[in-house]
Amino acid sequence: LNLNEVNFLNCTNSDMEYVVDNANFRVLQFTGSSRVAEHLAVKTRGKIRIEDAGFDWKILGPDVSNVDYVAWTSDQDAYAASGQKCSAQSIVFAHENWVKAG
Repeated sequence: LNLNEVNFLNCTNSDMEYVVDNANFRVLQFTGSSRVAEHLAVKTRGKIRIEDAGFDWKILGPDVSNVDYVAWTSDQDAYAASGQKCSAQSIVFAHENWVKAG
């Protein structure tokens, strides 16, 4: 990574607002709410790539196996990276066999 590039910036809203207002950047990559994305699109005059942080689904078919492992994997998908992740599943579609299995 070039010393003039930022890969990830974790900060308060006001600090990020300052960076957006004062930094010279080519493009901003954003994942988050549509409200904030719209705000940033105006502030950056379109120099933004927006990921919708959409609905990451899990679909569990009729073959039930290792319920504890599936539950653990779902938890890891959501929280394994030192906090909630945008790639965490938003919804699980489970065949009735999973419901019956408990």
